[in-house]
Amino acid sequence: MLVTMLALCSGTVFMSCSDKENTDSPQDSPQIPEKPTMPKITEDFEDFATWVAAAVQRCHPYISQFWNSDAEQGNFNLLLTNEGKNKLYLINAEGKREIPQSEWDDALKRGMSEVESAGYYFLTFQNRYCCLQIHSLESWESMKQVQQMQKGTTPALEEWGYYMLHTLYHESFHNYVQDLKSWTKSGSSTDREQSYPVNYEPRIYRKLAFLALRKAWEEPAKASEQYARAKYWIQKYETQYVEEAGSIKETDIVEGTAEYFGRNVIHAAFPDYELLYGTEDYNLSGLIDDESYQLSVAVQLIRRDGRLDEAMKAFKNMKATPIDFLLKDVAAPKNYDESQDATDVAKIRAAMDKQFSESNPYMAPVIALVKRHNSGQAVYLVVNNSNQVVYTSTQGYYSLKDYPGFTCLVNLQASYSRVECMGITVLSWKDYTLFSLADESHLELKDLQDIQEERSPFPNVKFNKKATLTAVNNEESFKMKELPVQVKYGTDELGNKYYVCR
Repeated sequence: MLVTMLALCSGTVFMSCSDKENTDSPQDSPQIPEKPTMPKITEDFEDFATWVAAAVQRCHPYISQFWNSDAEQGNFNLLLTNEGKNKLYLINAEGKREIPQSEWDDALKRGMSEVESAGYYFLTFQNRYCCLQIHSLESWESMKQVQQMQKGTTPALEEWGYYMLHTLYHESFHNYVQDLKSWTKSGSSTDREQSYPVNYEPRIYRKLAFLALRKAWEEPAKASEQYARAKYWIQKYETQYVEEAGSIKETDIVEGTAEYFGRNVIHAAFPDYELLYGTEDYNLSGLIDDESYQLSVAVQLIRRDGRLDEAMKAFKNMKATPIDFLLKDVAAPKNYDESQDATDVAKIRAAMDKQFSESNPYMAPVIALVKRHNSGQAVYLVVNNSNQVVYTSTQGYYSLKDYPGFTCLVNLQASYSRVECMGITVLSWKDYTLFSLADESHLELKDLQDIQEERSPFPNVKFNKKATLTAVNNEESFKMKELPVQVKYGTDELGNKYYVCR
């Protein structure tokens, strides 16, 4: 699924793309009605909802053009709520209808309480499959900051609208084409974790394959040459990194197809919307599952080559990734001269050096956390999150090579049954989330109770109070809002300090 609310998208919303629009399809193209005139878009919720409703009217007729009958218009319904979550519209092919609060059932109310941390939530409402989304001005501001950092420009408000559409079509494809139509699950590992420190070599191999397919898309006359180049690099990757290639296979299939579908539906209605990922440095520094989205270009090429019908069956049965299906009859060149790709390799390495240094505000918290642990100075709150995660999204998910069992989640937005957190960096140990106090301003604790001592790696840890953490001055003192608290300090398996509120 999408990895983050915005950084699915730290790279996906702001991509360059080919100016070509692919109109070849193995299915009969439906009759597309004339595109309606778009209303003015503003940050005001009513104006924004009107714009989104008109955009859906444009996009929906293309749903059947880019997939088979498993993609049914009736399963692509948007429930759009405002930041105050007191107004709601149902938006679909039939138009826009306000849903009064008197019609809100328990499932919808539960979704309203959980939608903010991920930006979307799926539920059945009035016998319709629906994607609930929130028009969050805070998230829109975050999007602007990401683009300013990446490109030095400010996005138009339409890009926030496109992001909402992308979430609708991409995530609904997961839920109603893949899940509802019972795509095969392999049962094997589908781990998306990226280890830190990052090993560049597998990332370079996959990105070189991506660059070759981008060139094949842009220059069809050279497709055979670029297919062979891509085959060389992806084969080298799959041979040298067997375990990782196996664990990412399912993600390549489910994310590559959903990304292909969502982007095509929107691009067909709005040609200025970016169809493919670009080759800017921020696209060449992504983690392993970022590459799963980027390699959706393979599905584009499969469709252009007239093989989508056959490929859809392979994808549904998890028989082949998009790139492996595309290149299944292509031979990797013998005695390949890797030096011809030296410029691309250097470009990728430079991008990753930039990404994985403290100069990158998204990477700095990981480095800071690792340094704190190395020095034995880490202080954090321990929360049992076993079977409690409602939604999580993150702009980076790393396993720490030096600390087996620990993972680091960058810019995490999460909703647990007892904890809400927005935009912080945390460590996680197996079923336990260790909330670092590097940024405590978005951490709220709710009724933390009943941690089972026998399941905890930390002895005698219990939560039995409700409070909001409002300030942390140093390791030994802090304030809790409207509640007297006791603090218990301890030491974890690595010798690092932790505390819990009691």
